[in-house]
Amino acid sequence: MTPISPADLPVNFQDVADQAVTALAEKLSIQKDQIALISVQSVVWSDSSLGCPQPDMNYLMVLTDGYRVVLAVDDEPYYYHANTKGYGVICESPNPPYSEGAVDR
Repeated sequence: MTPISPADLPVNFQDVADQAVTALAEKLSIQKDQIALISVQSVVWSDSSLGCPQPDMNYLMVLTDGYRVVLAVDDEPYYYHANTKGYGVICESPNPPYSEGAVDR
């Protein structure tokens, strides 16, 4: 996995990348500089679970524009799924997006 620099991303991707790094640092109780940014993609999720459904939860069955961020700590991948409204989650068992690239339309 080859890390990328957040500074090389478009502005809308920089914000979600920073949110992802912050969320993972808090979850793992580590410093942000220990996290490598691998990729940021605009995607469409198949429902409001953002590709991270939880047991016993109900989700709106609507196509949801968002982002998928791949991070790594010591070459271990972590996935952050978000919508375009600023909500995101570290996803333990990620599902693939419905489609890729739709947020930039």
